[in-house]
This record gives sequence, C-alpha cells and structure tokens, in this order.
Amino acid sequence: PSGSLFMDAQYPFKSSEAFAEVLQIYNDIVPVFCGHYHIAKTVMWKNASVLVTPSTCFEIDPFRSEFTLEQAPPGLRVIDITDDILQSSVLRT
Repeated sequence: PSGSLFMDAQYPFKSSEAFAEVLQIYNDIVPVFCGHYHIAKTVMWKNASVLVTPSTCFEIDPFRSEFTLEQAPPGLRVIDITDDILQSSVLRT
C-alpha cells in the first residue's frame, strides 16, 4: 500500500506476495520505481524501497477515500544512475 486511501482501495497491487518472493533473493534494499500513481512518495516494503511516481496530469489527495484532486501540480520523476550511485528526484511542472 502506498498510503493513498483512494488509489490503494481502487487500484491495489494484486501480486504483492509473488513480488515479496522475488525480493527475498536479494540481501540489500532493492529500489523499485512505479508510476503513475498520482502521488509522489517513497514506501519501504519488505526489502524494497518503492519510489512512487506522480502523474504528469494531476495528483490525487492521498488522505481522502473518495476521488479528490490534490493541490500539488503534476510532476515527473528523474532517475539518475551513475556508476554505483542511484539518485532520484521529483520535478513539479
């Protein structure tokens, strides 16, 4: 779960147990990028650091269980991988 009440209820990740099995083969934290989920957030789950990517169209209020637009502007995630360093940031348009 991402912590977005509406999105988690309407669009849950249905293969979480199968995904957890895949994660078990790694000893380190595994970066996982997903989107668009209409929020920007980092969620720690099992040994995954899940970086949820915002929408380039609109954001949804994560604290409302009904569809409610958030005041945050649309955005995108920039992922920069150089050698063994992974950096990520969200840019708002």
